[in-house]
Amino acid sequence: AASVIVATGATARRMNIPGAQDAKAGGYWSRGVSACAVCDGALPIFRNQPVAVVGGGDAAMEEALLLTKYASKVIVIVRRNASALRASHIMRQRAFASPKIEFLFSHMVVEARGDGRLLQSILVRALNEH
Repeated sequence: AASVIVATGATARRMNIPGAQDAKAGGYWSRGVSACAVCDGALPIFRNQPVAVVGGGDAAMEEALLLTKYASKVIVIVRRNASALRASHIMRQRAFASPKIEFLFSHMVVEARGDGRLLQSILVRALNEH
């Protein structure tokens, strides 16, 4: 995904990964990494681009559904497996029904990568679940 929205719930929490920090620290926060789809989803850097949403709760589903208005596709990255999704039943149904939303279960984002100016991609890693 060329951009990522981190849906961490009611209080924004930043991902503690390389590349997600502020621009002063060499990261892509506010330059492709965001915590608010409502605030940033309509910005040109997100329009008609694949966008990733990190999280598995209602906030992530709401953000993903909102982003379908702007993004070419939305990939929801969830650390847990599908059966452990925390989102409410109705929010899961809405997200699963959207043709623009894809899910990547049992994965986590490990790095945000860019060209020095804007985020270009994210690196994800599969998690082993026992």
